[in-house]
Amino acid sequence: SSVTLDAGYVVLPPLAAALFYAAGRSPLAGLAAAFAGVSAGFGANLVITVLDPMLAGLTESGARIFDPDYRVAVTANWWLMIVSTLVLTGVGWWVTARLVEPRQQALTVASDEPVPAQTYGSHPQRGLRMAGVLFAAVLSLAALVILIPGAPLHGEGQVFARWIEAMVPLLLVLFLLPGLGYGFAAGTLKNTHDVANMLAQAIAGLAPYIVLAFVAAQFIAAFNYSQLGLLLAVSGGQALAALTIPAPLLAVGFILIAMFANLFIGSASAKYAFMAPVFVPMLMQAGLSPELTQAAYRIGDSVTNIITPLNPYWVIVLAFVQRWRPEAGLGTLMALMLPYALAFAVVWPLLLGLWVLFGLPPGPGATATIGG
Repeated sequence: SSVTLDAGYVVLPPLAAALFYAAGRSPLAGLAAAFAGVSAGFGANLVITVLDPMLAGLTESGARIFDPDYRVAVTANWWLMIVSTLVLTGVGWWVTARLVEPRQQALTVASDEPVPAQTYGSHPQRGLRMAGVLFAAVLSLAALVILIPGAPLHGEGQVFARWIEAMVPLLLVLFLLPGLGYGFAAGTLKNTHDVANMLAQAIAGLAPYIVLAFVAAQFIAAFNYSQLGLLLAVSGGQALAALTIPAPLLAVGFILIAMFANLFIGSASAKYAFMAPVFVPMLMQAGLSPELTQAAYRIGDSVTNIITPLNPYWVIVLAFVQRWRPEAGLGTLMALMLPYALAFAVVWPLLLGLWVLFGLPPGPGATATIGG
């Protein structure tokens, strides 16, 4: 769901609640499971999302305080995030089936009312078929140009494999063409003017991030110019190295810091813009690779999303909860989501610790430790 970023908060929880209700199960259990997957598992995904290049850029800026030539690939955490997605799916299922749903079954919910229909075009099934065909075609073509010797994306690029360096335009084509195919086949797009309007709306949604990126860039530039980042990185890194703390414990410790910070600052990019220039080079001094530090941040930034009222989507999810239980308040939602947060907070850092312990690469071409 994090492929669509914030849209998952609006679409999946009410949809899951309706599906659970239709199946004779507690709608609040379905809503909680979807919210946990969307929010507490936000950093994990099976495919590269827009979160990856954003975090990779900030990680690279932080790493270059210590090593001016360091490069961080967009796919730096891909392997770990794929495994995390599968593991968290199992954990979320267990929490829903064993802890959340049994408590919700005994509670009554408001009578079902028809949900306002949304417009998906006059022929949504035709649109889905067209989107599926185009997605498969683009994916197949991408595989060919990556795997066939002599093809444009086969072999090594300047720093990483060519297909990794071309990941951003690949993702653009992979999702743009199926989207256009759906629009024209389903009837939501009539002409190029409709396409331009939808693109404009999408760019408008990115306006807050563009403003944040501008401010963060000024902060990083000023931070680098002041040499405070280097000072903190060297002194902090030397202190950590002197303590000889095992790498898995360092990673878990940074997860806890990110978890705590996430309770007060909801934006993933805003937090990392300030944390990366300090913690990435500091942990490099202690032996953790920037890619692994980035992975640890993603975990800490995700887990506590569902229990902080400062999450801007908490109010939206609470409104969904109140649709089924009108008397619900913040405490109700907190109690509903706390089992997921605790389970994810135990299992996900443990997974990362084992990952570091066995020296597994977090992504293509990346290492868990410096020199690993």
